[in-house]
Amino acid sequence: KKNFAVPNELRAFIISGSNRRAGWSTRTNKDILVILLNFNYERRLVDVKKDLRKTKIAPAQLFYCVKFNKFKKLFYAKYGDLTIKYCIPEEKPPTKPETSKFNHKFIVDFALSHQINDVFHLMYEYAHLGQPCDRYPFEITKDHEDDHEEHRENALVFTHMSDRKRIAKNAIESVFANLYMLLKKEKPEQYLDRRCNDIANSVLEIEDCT
Repeated sequence: KKNFAVPNELRAFIISGSNRRAGWSTRTNKDILVILLNFNYERRLVDVKKDLRKTKIAPAQLFYCVKFNKFKKLFYAKYGDLTIKYCIPEEKPPTKPETSKFNHKFIVDFALSHQINDVFHLMYEYAHLGQPCDRYPFEITKDHEDDHEEHRENALVFTHMSDRKRIAKNAIESVFANLYMLLKKEKPEQYLDRRCNDIANSVLEIEDCT
């Protein structure tokens, strides 16, 4: 270990944390790493140290740098341009889909096909279709896979809508309207037969009936 003093030609630009004297006795092992942090506003050295600790960087010593532009010119003339060139990826980050492309008929058809009559249930189920399926294998039926394929893009737009509850409520009203007209037309025997078939089909989709 050794003590490192700020080079004489740079001392005019560097002062200690107390803002009164040049910084000396920066303890190092072998090499000296100098990092220039240029802020757009005033920062306390104590706050900078806290931020560096959060990033797992433990600074040996921090100094205030005055006359930064002059210091930079002198530093570059002596050591060259050591500025880190950040890599800008070519791929653009995913953008928010346009909400104007949302198809309201799709969510109505989905609610009707599954006879969903609860607003929050519909909001959950339809938003799920816009994401990779995270359900257990025994829960994923062929119809569920088809729903993902058919509604994926529209459901993704739905997740970015600000009025999802209103949209789901309108779709639920279509389900109630459909049921109302169905009950008006059906005879009691037809209704009982239809409901028994619906329940039987839902039971058959469950692998373990125990």
